[in-house]
Amino acid sequence: MPEAHARAWAKFKANAQAIAALPAPLWGLRVVAIFYAALHLVSAYLATKGEAFQAQDHGARRRAMKRSPELRQAEGAYKLLQELSEAVRYDPNFDAGATDHQMALAQLAKVEAVVAPKLRGRGLTLL
Repeated sequence: MPEAHARAWAKFKANAQAIAALPAPLWGLRVVAIFYAALHLVSAYLATKGEAFQAQDHGARRRAMKRSPELRQAEGAYKLLQELSEAVRYDPNFDAGATDHQMALAQLAKVEAVVAPKLRGRGLTLL
């Protein structure tokens, strides 16, 4: 299962890059793709920790992160990505702009900096 999440991380990250070439009104989709890249990277790591850390929804995933002290440095970035993604999806008055995209990319980089080495340390190859 960690491998499937790692593949999904790579897919959403690639999708975020492809969406950058689309017209500006569609850029909110990029923020959503960036969040889901982070979600799958975190899920890949949590899957390596056993059944007790498996998360089927956002709340369970956040709780599993809180029970994983080694992920503390990624929690804030992950939370900001989730909130930004939810604003794009659920707030009809919110339009993601260039600043939002840059912030989302920076937060993804923070999540990746914490989680990716831990996955590699557990023998998972990231694409």
